[in-house]
Amino acid sequence: MKASTCNRQGREKRRRGRGAAALTAVFWLCLWQLACTAVGKEYIIPAPAHTLLLLGRMLLSAEFYVNAAWTMGRVVSGIALSLFAGSLLAAAAYLLFAVRQLCAGVMATLKSVPVMAVILLAILWLPTDGVPVFVCFLMCCPVVYTNLLEGLDNVEPALQEMCSVYGISGWRRLRVLYWPSLRPYLRAACVLATGLSWKTVVAAEILAVPRFSMGYHLLSAKAVLAADELFAWTIAIVLLSFGFEKAVRMLLSGRKPPAQELVSDATGAGQAETAKTGEVAGHAAEMEARKEVQATDAEIAAEKAQEGGNSWVAVRLCGVSKAFGELQLYRNFSLSIAGGRVTAIVGPSGGGKTTLLRLIAGLERPDAGSITVESAAQESRADGRAAAKEIGGASRRGSVSVVFQEDRLLPWLTVRENLRAVLRQKEKQEDAVDDILRMMGLLEFGDYIPQQLSGGMRRRVAMGRALLFDSEVTLMDEPFTGLDPELKQRLQQEIRSLWRRRAKTIVFITHDLQEAAALADEVYQLRGRPAEVTPLSCCKNGVN
Repeated sequence: MKASTCNRQGREKRRRGRGAAALTAVFWLCLWQLACTAVGKEYIIPAPAHTLLLLGRMLLSAEFYVNAAWTMGRVVSGIALSLFAGSLLAAAAYLLFAVRQLCAGVMATLKSVPVMAVILLAILWLPTDGVPVFVCFLMCCPVVYTNLLEGLDNVEPALQEMCSVYGISGWRRLRVLYWPSLRPYLRAACVLATGLSWKTVVAAEILAVPRFSMGYHLLSAKAVLAADELFAWTIAIVLLSFGFEKAVRMLLSGRKPPAQELVSDATGAGQAETAKTGEVAGHAAEMEARKEVQATDAEIAAEKAQEGGNSWVAVRLCGVSKAFGELQLYRNFSLSIAGGRVTAIVGPSGGGKTTLLRLIAGLERPDAGSITVESAAQESRADGRAAAKEIGGASRRGSVSVVFQEDRLLPWLTVRENLRAVLRQKEKQEDAVDDILRMMGLLEFGDYIPQQLSGGMRRRVAMGRALLFDSEVTLMDEPFTGLDPELKQRLQQEIRSLWRRRAKTIVFITHDLQEAAALADEVYQLRGRPAEVTPLSCCKNGVN
């Protein structure tokens, strides 16, 4: 209902816009006629009717299209060269500081040099047909370079970390992260370059006088004081430039969000819970069965450990030190996390819990010590700075998934596409995505984009992404923040069920001791600075 209303309002707005454009055109034609009448000399200001009639005759001649095609070709060639060179230079400047410094002075100079000076120099260096393309390239390249470099600098580091953790690299990262992030900047660069290119190309054609060009006809009309022809060619150039810019805008326009109604924090949770009511009732018997077998979780994990499967993992930190400036979070810190178990880490805010998870994930390097992630099939050890780099490298990040404190969802992808993005090519199975959406109570919201969801719903998508990813270790940073108690309990049971099937190593941090007792097999408390770790015992009534 709301989507149809929005479409109707959009059509009405476009209709009013076309009406306003028509009235504007009539106004300027009247003003043009008044100026022509006041001057009384058509070789200075020709009559609108005569000029438009001449323009109509030009549009019926083959010569007009030959000249327009040559000018259009020079514009396209100049823009294409500037896009190619500007993109390469922006990428190199983004990766290498030395290239950025070298390009800064060149681009600033090109922006400041008068276009007429560039045209005159190009006439000395190049044949006449190449002058407009060369000038267009030099004038547009700084625009492309500046916009794309700004776009690369503004790609969110948090999303880059997310892609690194989930093994999204190469062309996949370019497709799901860099291209959507750069598209607004590329669109702005192309729109600016389009307007600039027509001005520079026509100006260069007037001075260089290539054989076929619209600029040559402007020069010829001026030479014989044919103001009507001069006006007609100018109008044709303006119309072509406007149409070309419109086509570029349409080509680079972003995908519009789905037409679903936005789900606010106030109503989203209610809608999601309503959708899940039947599902929760249907799983009631299953949840009761889970409670009966919960006591055998440790035995199942032990059996899977003896099988030596690839999913059996242990995390060990030995003598790890980490400081941020004068703030020493860890000094000679050691902790051993058993594989195939759920481990909770509790402690006060600012105690270093998130830093500990980032160290395990390879997103931070320890100043000293070693971090080891082991499995029955593979062992990878990291010592000191070189060691941490190996853990943080792409070869090791594939074994870890993370639920960050922030959602870190790709805002231009739907919920379903965000989940698919972390699956490797052979793993792209719709059933697996549907299972996770069903577990999180978000099956009917798969085609929504993150900004249409409430905060709690986005949190569930981030948690589902971490559970869907085929990792040996799942790290969770305050995973149940923003969830109501009933949903929190249900998700805890789902995580336990998933753990029993895969014997994953799950490490999560929390402030809630009762939450830790409900989900974890082992609980550790961080206290002090530098942090020290204390094991806590779990019982049915909580944590001792």
